[in-house]
Amino acid sequence: MVERYVQAAEEALGVGLPTSYRLAMMKSNGGSVATEYDDWKLYPIVGEIDRMRLARTLKGVVPKTQRARSLRGFPPGGVALGNNGKGDHLVFLADGPGLSSAVFVWRHKKGELVRIADDFSGLAAVGAEFSQKPPFEMPRARVYFCGYLVFVMAAVVVLVTWGKDISLGLNVEVFKVIAGILGTGLLGAFAAIALRELSAAKERREAERGLRRQMLTDVVEVYNLVKAIRRTLRAEAIRPAHTDPAAHVIKSRYVDLLPRLSEAQLRLESQMRLIEGNRSTYLEPAKLLKLLGDAEKYLGALVSEWEENSGLLLDAPALNPLEHFLVLRCFVAGAPRSFKAGFARPIATALGRLGASISK
Repeated sequence: MVERYVQAAEEALGVGLPTSYRLAMMKSNGGSVATEYDDWKLYPIVGEIDRMRLARTLKGVVPKTQRARSLRGFPPGGVALGNNGKGDHLVFLADGPGLSSAVFVWRHKKGELVRIADDFSGLAAVGAEFSQKPPFEMPRARVYFCGYLVFVMAAVVVLVTWGKDISLGLNVEVFKVIAGILGTGLLGAFAAIALRELSAAKERREAERGLRRQMLTDVVEVYNLVKAIRRTLRAEAIRPAHTDPAAHVIKSRYVDLLPRLSEAQLRLESQMRLIEGNRSTYLEPAKLLKLLGDAEKYLGALVSEWEENSGLLLDAPALNPLEHFLVLRCFVAGAPRSFKAGFARPIATALGRLGASISK
């Protein structure tokens, strides 16, 4: 499914959809996922293709969400992703102008929300079986076309086999006209098949390019986020300066900023899952996974240190020496010592590979 259909759904819903969900729908346009207690059928974004009337192709997510928003207790601004056949919905919740990446179950009887995944990609990785059926099928048109092709080929076979006998009973010119029409029809049928295949191949290429383009954007955002957090840590969370041998960590700023690094790590994990599930879409996916994996592990070490020390931090600034935070100390030090080698360089290389794959 090409990206413009997802964008049309976002316009109809009035919110931007989380990246991992957008990419999954561009790949499958529906499918199903399994959680511990329920199986969920995901709503498609579009139905049978109608290129002249895009609005009419929007089905599933858009009307289901519009209907769900009228139900009592449904979260305001939420988006319904699927149902379990019992009246409950799988939902994204509103988060400012967009949607949170976390996935919730909305239980319609009590109107309660249960968080089941931090990101749609995490949910898809556990028991997900997305339909690989092409999202745009026209069964009736296909039947008509196949019937026409069979008719034309049968007529050509008849002419080849009994053409002389038939021509004896017909005017020569009439016979030539009939033969010409059938020959042209056969050529037209094969030309239609070729055009259909070319169109399908083009849509697949567009969808794959859209996946790579969106991933490039997301990885750039993660890089910029991590770089901004590093600068803020150096400027606001460490006193008197990160270069001072007696530097200490300000608890309030540290505990404010490290969750954002955890978010960046989770976003990189999501990108890696998307590559794992769509290896054929990327050039040298193993190398790309290695690069993003190195950057993710670097952030993971920072997050692990935060998890281990958050309960031990003291409110008195001078009692939290920077030298006790080995990973953080490397993170805020001069870039060549740790940040560049551990994070910036693998991310830059991954971005270069993604950019090259988009241009092909």
